[in-house]
Amino acid sequence: MTIIKALENTLESLHLRAKFSNRNTLEIKRSIHLVERYLSDYMKWGGAHGNG
Repeated sequence: MTIIKALENTLESLHLRAKFSNRNTLEIKRSIHLVERYLSDYMKWGGAHGNG
């Protein structure tokens, strides 16, 4: 469960950074996409069942 929480916190931080930053927003959006995809895959492939 801690990995999921860490990913959610990272995602929240990236969203805030994208909202308040006017530089490197494309890079931030790519990072958001990667974290969202990793979180989705983690939940899909066993993370939600306590295997992480």
